[in-house]
Amino acid sequence: MTKTQRAIRAQMLALTKVGAGWDYVPGSYALTIRKTELVRTPEINRGHGFGQWPDETYHRYLFVTLAARRPIIGDAPAPWMKRQDVETTYWLVQMILDADDPFSVWENRHILADNRKAGKA
Repeated sequence: MTKTQRAIRAQMLALTKVGAGWDYVPGSYALTIRKTELVRTPEINRGHGFGQWPDETYHRYLFVTLAARRPIIGDAPAPWMKRQDVETTYWLVQMILDADDPFSVWENRHILADNRKAGKA
């Protein structure tokens, strides 16, 4: 394990213990933690049919997995949408773990990466 991987692993474990809203996900092939956000269901998605949700709110999940090869971010934006896993950089994982709003960092990852390349971040 590299120095960067060890530091991120330690931070991930610490976040699950300090009440920061991150939960440990057991049973994974690698260390995985999950952040949960309560979201108001858009009216267009309210209902009981395919692609709809009957409740006023739902949980959105953001997963961070520290795998041997590369870190993975899993985004489950809504119960009616499939979770998508993406291999990513340690830099972005660090930004997500440090953020007050990790969902916003994930949603704006392309802008943040462009700014970083341009020397603005």
